[in-house]
Amino acid sequence: MKIKIASFIILFTLFLSSEMNAQYRNNRNGLDRSMMSGQGNPTPKKKKPVDQVLATTERLTTELQLDGFQSAIVKTIVEDYKNASTSIMEEQVPNELKYEKLTAANNTMEAKILEILNDKQKVKFAELKDKTQNKDKKDKKKRKGKKDQEVTETVEE
Repeated sequence: MKIKIASFIILFTLFLSSEMNAQYRNNRNGLDRSMMSGQGNPTPKKKKPVDQVLATTERLTTELQLDGFQSAIVKTIVEDYKNASTSIMEEQVPNELKYEKLTAANNTMEAKILEILNDKQKVKFAELKDKTQNKDKKDKKKRKGKKDQEVTETVEE
């Protein structure tokens, strides 16, 4: 009986003295929290860069049913507007002045486009312009509504 108890105690101490810390590193091949840090945040998918000039030209060509000559002229006009707008944005002037210059450049672009359109296309262009302006206003209202909602939620807390 004493031999059984003594052997049990010896085996018990052997099990306790062995390393059973599987969560530690240092060549023990265990897991720790640093190994799991990258799994929680998936990387966003990279979007392919879209050529805005080409996209705008294609959209106007399909919406207004432009012929090849008109499409080429519209592409040139949109490229000129893009170059002008990027140079305006790079200027070191107040934002209000940038806004005024961008508005003027946009108006000249629209005037040049209207010069090459026929009467039906001018009507469609005006409708398209109104549609995009109304969409922008709705988006601004939605964003403003969300901001107001967030402010009221923080005030209530």
